[in-house]
Amino acid sequence: MISERAAGRDMTMRLRSALFALVGIAEKTLTGEIRPLEAATEIAAQQHEFEPSNDDLLLPFVGVDSECDNVKIGDRSLWSPDYLADRDRRYADLEADYGPFVLKSCAALLEEFRPKLLLCPVCGFRGSVPPFYADGTPSYEECACCGFAFYEHLAALTDEDFLHWRRRWIRAGMPFRQPPPPAEYDPHEQMRVATFGES
Repeated sequence: MISERAAGRDMTMRLRSALFALVGIAEKTLTGEIRPLEAATEIAAQQHEFEPSNDDLLLPFVGVDSECDNVKIGDRSLWSPDYLADRDRRYADLEADYGPFVLKSCAALLEEFRPKLLLCPVCGFRGSVPPFYADGTPSYEECACCGFAFYEHLAALTDEDFLHWRRRWIRAGMPFRQPPPPAEYDPHEQMRVATFGES
């Protein structure tokens, strides 16, 4: 899912933060807190963090953002009222044209990425609450699968912390710590889907 990840490594803090950012922007766009064209710009700026396999979800925002380059004006105090009125009209026209497309793209992004926030960064098991919240605060839960305790702030943890626990869990035979495991439990597939580089 996310770039710059060596085989067997977890989602780093920076990349987990990028995922939280995308989900947050998409959610706020669908609730009307962020205008669609602004959302396209913000999401397009995050595109470089993700693997090309996610281009079908992210390139629509890049495309819309590029179409809106000529109506972005930055500091409004630097421009005349007539110029601003013209840009505002053009912006409104573009938003009428692209707004529904951006909203549909946000819904697709959420469908794909929101569940990723529920994945354990050690084993990839999908819990019912995220291990960490957007600000890095831990959930104070334990993973039902590998037993990793989310008690420390995300900023206090490193990739090596997750990798060390993952290796311990793998050496122990990848047991499901809070039996019974789900009927479809397959730890190898679970880690592959979570893109930890396992097969």
